Amino acid sequence: MSILFLLQEDMKILTEKFTTEKMKMKLKKKNGGFVPKDVPKGHTVVYVNDGENLKRHVINIALLKHPLFVALLDQARDEYDDYTTSKLWIPCDESKFLDVVRCASFP
Repeated sequence: MSILFLLQEDMKILTEKFTTEKMKMKLKKKNGGFVPKDVPKGHTVVYVNDGENLKRHVINIALLKHPLFVALLDQARDEYDDYTTSKLWIPCDESKFLDVVRCASFP
């Protein structure tokens, strides 16, 4: 291995660490975890995956208890059974997800 190769590898590692730290600085610490700045208090991020597209939505956490939304969460649990992540993924068509959010938003 050449010294140039080692220096390039070291630079990649430093760049990745700097980027990670920079991203963390852009996040604000809230409730023991990092929450993106564009997520207001009382809201959470949900990723909707229809198999082809991945869309990010910010929803009110109160919606998570609505029976229609619980059904989507059950579907996600069945789909991603052993997949653990800090992100909430919903496997459905975006229009279906938005219909559920609209219905769940109004009592």
